[in-house]
Amino acid sequence: MVSIRLFAGFREKIGAEKIEVSVPVEIRLEDFIRRLGSDYPEIGALIEKSRATIAVNHEIVGMDQIISDSDEIALFPPVSGG
Repeated sequence: MVSIRLFAGFREKIGAEKIEVSVPVEIRLEDFIRRLGSDYPEIGALIEKSRATIAVNHEIVGMDQIISDSDEIALFPPVSGG
């Protein structure tokens, strides 16, 4: 299972700090996020309209990153303020 840690707006929309999702042996992060958006439309909508930061195993990565079943993903919404 992939553990997904949710922060700020993502956490508020889902109502949980963490969710777990099973994945094939290897999948590109972009494809995983698309699949996650179908299972959790609230997350998909937030990622589409914002520039979320995504970390895999504590490292910020691009959408071409390959993830596997034991990885931990963290979703951070963009920071704003003034």
